[in-house]
Amino acid sequence: MQSFHSGLYVYANTENPLSMNNAKIHLPDLDFDFKLWKETLAFWKRTGELHLLRLSDLHKLGKISSESYGSLRWEYEQQLDKIVALLAKIKVQEDEMAYYHKDYPINMGHQHYKDYLSIRDRMRQLESYTKDLEEEFDYINRKVVLPHLH
Repeated sequence: MQSFHSGLYVYANTENPLSMNNAKIHLPDLDFDFKLWKETLAFWKRTGELHLLRLSDLHKLGKISSESYGSLRWEYEQQLDKIVALLAKIKVQEDEMAYYHKDYPINMGHQHYKDYLSIRDRMRQLESYTKDLEEEFDYINRKVVLPHLH
């Protein structure tokens, strides 16, 4: 599974680099993370769509029960909805940030930074959920493809 990474660099405008009270965040750093997250979300979305197709094929072939298929399909649809919603949230953030001068830093109390943190938290939650779904899919797929090993 492709994992996301937050590359945010926070520049402290103080002599003590551990003190974040006067920290300044530069918008290109937020923008970088948004770009990275959009690529990661696109990957997770496409992978989820492919898993749904595979599960549908396995169900049509009678390799998995209707109950298992229905449950997994619902979980994947929930995941895809969350991905689409998060992509939309990132787009809104990017559009709003476009009005700010790229060289003008913001502080940690700024709404853009708070929104950034919210999106980062949602990315972490979605990464965990995606990992769980992928493990479940891999188990079922291996069980069908290599039944003698289970």
